[in-house]
Amino acid sequence: MRLDAFIKGLKNGAIKYVPRKGSDSRIDWSKYDRAQVNELRDMILFIRNVVDRAVVRLGLNEGEVRGRGRPPYPPGDLAKGVLIQQYFGVSNRVAEGFVDLFKEKLGIEESFSYKTLERAYDYPHVALILMEVFKMTQEPVKDKETKFAPDGTGIPNSIRGNWEKDSRSGEDADGFTKMISMFGITYHFVSAVRFPDNPYAHESPYFESLLEETTETYSSID
Repeated sequence: MRLDAFIKGLKNGAIKYVPRKGSDSRIDWSKYDRAQVNELRDMILFIRNVVDRAVVRLGLNEGEVRGRGRPPYPPGDLAKGVLIQQYFGVSNRVAEGFVDLFKEKLGIEESFSYKTLERAYDYPHVALILMEVFKMTQEPVKDKETKFAPDGTGIPNSIRGNWEKDSRSGEDADGFTKMISMFGITYHFVSAVRFPDNPYAHESPYFESLLEETTETYSSID
């Protein structure tokens, strides 16, 4: 009844509508459309540029990472392969095809097999590059993000796994890797992360160390 009376008052002019003052939150649909159209291109170029910068910042080059036997693939190229696989969320075999398809855009010198991509996850230099990329992605908002929250989830060890569905149905958690992270409320970047060995690990004991690591990057935490 109160709603009906309010609507009637608006229609007959008895109630004057005054918009709430505040920031203009209207969406620029033109920019939104362009962002959607260009997402794939922008992501590929971002992966190329950020990995190349990480390699330079770490001082890695092909001569430093070579050892005996067949020269390994450049760790930067392997890191790009890992990131493009994670972006599409596909298996190693399918990712091999994506690497071959986008290698020119990614700046990858030579295509590599899915087995090479599989081994890249255990390659120390690739891990160093990915950690540097992780730090670099947070730098643009380190003075802007001030509110953070922790959360835990399960990362499936198989692309067929689904943590929310399986955990609710009582499925065994051994098919998942536990991930506990701290992330920004405004920009939604992960600021720190832990991977307990026990998939059943409680989350709260990790919150303090995640917050300590976050303070190393961000200027102010509210």
